Amino acid sequence: MLGNLTKYLNEKTIRTQIECQDWEEAVRKVGNILFENGDVESSYIDGMIKYVKKYGPYIVLMPGFALAHARPEDGAKKVAMCMITLKTPVKFGHENYDPVYVVMGLSAPAKERHVEALADICNILKEEKILEVIKCAQTANDIMKIFNSDETLLSQQEIAPS
Repeated sequence: MLGNLTKYLNEKTIRTQIECQDWEEAVRKVGNILFENGDVESSYIDGMIKYVKKYGPYIVLMPGFALAHARPEDGAKKVAMCMITLKTPVKFGHENYDPVYVVMGLSAPAKERHVEALADICNILKEEKILEVIKCAQTANDIMKIFNSDETLLSQQEIAPS
């Protein structure tokens, strides 16, 4: 179900329990992961922030989750993703979905190239329990176990007694 995310997310692209003072720092940190891995130009990070300032918190897609990105021409070199979890959630200014505790970064040099990655992100978003486990993860390896698990494991977790 989520295995395609392992093409993009791994121990080099996931950071957990990060401290950020505000949404801009969170977006900058996620952008820096993309930059450090050679996925984007530094201008891409500025673009990520510019669009939130211009359009508001449109990147906050559901309670607690933001998908930070910019336009391909802002410096995207290749399709890439990264993720941070926040030790203390931050507010992006979204009326219904603040505060955010998981920020995913996305880079795509062409609009159509990231469709598969977005489909996998949608699978995360429709499973609140998966997002909750990601939020509480202490290490990148903990998150990778979620992406490598199959639907049977997730179903067992859903029906397991509390």
